[in-house]
Amino acid sequence: MSWLATLRAARGNQLREILHFGVISGMGLILDVAIYSSLVYGLALRPGVSNGVSAFCAITFVFLISGRRQFASTRFSPIKYLIWLAFQGISITTFSALIGWLATRGTNPLLAKALTVPISFLMNFAFMRMLMKPLTKP
Repeated sequence: MSWLATLRAARGNQLREILHFGVISGMGLILDVAIYSSLVYGLALRPGVSNGVSAFCAITFVFLISGRRQFASTRFSPIKYLIWLAFQGISITTFSALIGWLATRGTNPLLAKALTVPISFLMNFAFMRMLMKPLTKP
């Protein structure tokens, strides 16, 4: 196989990984937004707090499903889950503060959350891939 064919195959595999992670993350996002909306509009909790709760539920879902289905982890790893939670804790805290800040300045809470999704998705994919598929030396 030529280097060009190898590069094309690697790109195809990476694109499939991103798309598959996107589907799983999309399901997590639906869960996230449903819980977030229920907390903000149903229980009248602050947007930043609501984001923290809803995001925790979603990231646990994504870790469990993506780790098993996409990255072929055959068993649950408490250490990797704790690392994932630590990363997500930093991420959720940062994005919750940003969402809260935007909402207090008049941005619709759902729009404030939507603005953070693309960046959060890419960060989550990169970290999950690194966590589940550590780089190997050639």
